[in-house]
Amino acid sequence: MKIAIDVSGLRSKKLTGVGTYTVNLIKSLQNDFDSSVNGVFRISRFKHQEIIKKNSGLENIKPIIPFVIPQCDVFHGPDFWIPKFGKFKKVVTIHDLAVYHEDLYEPNAAKYYQNRYENTLLEHNPDHIIVDTEFIKNEFLNRFPRFENKISAISLGVNHFNFTFKSPPLFDFPYIVCLGTIEKRKNISNLYRAFQLLKQKNKEIKLILIGGMGFLDTELSQIVSEIKQDSRVILTGYLEENKAQNILSNALISVYPSLYEGFGFPILEPMVYGVPVITSNFGSMCEVASNAALVCDTTQIDVLAQNIEYLLENESVRNDFIQKGFERTKFLTWQKCAEQTKKVYQLVC
Repeated sequence: MKIAIDVSGLRSKKLTGVGTYTVNLIKSLQNDFDSSVNGVFRISRFKHQEIIKKNSGLENIKPIIPFVIPQCDVFHGPDFWIPKFGKFKKVVTIHDLAVYHEDLYEPNAAKYYQNRYENTLLEHNPDHIIVDTEFIKNEFLNRFPRFENKISAISLGVNHFNFTFKSPPLFDFPYIVCLGTIEKRKNISNLYRAFQLLKQKNKEIKLILIGGMGFLDTELSQIVSEIKQDSRVILTGYLEENKAQNILSNALISVYPSLYEGFGFPILEPMVYGVPVITSNFGSMCEVASNAALVCDTTQIDVLAQNIEYLLENESVRNDFIQKGFERTKFLTWQKCAEQTKKVYQLVC
C-alpha cells in the first residue's frame, strides 16, 4: 500500500496545530512500517519544498505539479485539501468547524472557508473523513449526515520529553501562562478580566500570554491595548519552541479558556512538563482534558478567577492534577494516532 500525504500545510515558518499533526503523523508512520504499508510520499507544491524541509525536518519530499498526483493507493489531506480527481482513495482530516461559528470568526473569512469546506466535501468526494474528537464528529454529522458511515474520530497525540531537570527560568517571578493564538475564540478577554480580579488579592502573580495575533474583534482589540499597558501581563507574541517550552515548564498554572476547539494541544502540552491545567468544561476541551485538568465555565469571569485562585492556593490539588496530567498524556501518543490512521487507510482500500 502506497500512501501520499500532502504537506503543503507546512509551508509556514510558524508550525502550529495542523503542522504539528502532519509532521508527527508522518514520522510515526515511518517508525512503524509493516507489510501493509510500504511507502509514504511527502508531497508539496515545488516552490515550498525547501521551506518545508527546513521547518519540519522531513526529508525526501516529492514535489508535484499542481493537480498531478504520484501513483498511490491512498491520498491523505491532513490540512483539509484533497484533489478532485484520481484513481486513488481519498482521506481528509477536518480538525474543526470553527468557520461555522461566525460569532467567533472573521465574517468574510468564515464565508470563504465555508464554501471551501462544502466544495471539498460535495465535489471532491472523500472516501473517509478523520476528525480529532467525538465532539467534532457529532458536530460534523449534524451538518453533513451523509457521511455517517465514512467518518472516524482519531485523537491526536502529544510529544513526550524525558526531563531530568528544568532549564533555568527566564523569569524570576511567579506566573500563570496561556498558550495559543490571541484571537476571539481563545477567550483571552475573559482570562484578562479574571486576572484583574485575581491580582487584587495576589500582589506577585503575573500573566504571560504566548502566541501570535489572530482575529481581533473590537472588544479584543481594546483588551490587547489594555494588556500592552499592564505591567503585570506579558504578551510575548509567537515564540521559538525552546523559549515557549521554558516559559511553559516554569509556570505555576497553565490556563486555556478557549470557547471552541477541534482538539487543543495547549491543554496537553503543559501536562507533559508537570504543569497543572485549567480549561473550559465544554466541547472538545473537556473531552481532551478528561479528568486531568480543572475544568470550569470560562464564560463566567468570576468563576474563572475563583478556579485560578483555588489552584494557586492549594499545592496538594496542583500536585494531584500534575500526576493526572502525566497519566493522561501517556495515553495520548502519536504512535496510537498513526496506528488508528493506518486502519482507515486499510478500510478504504
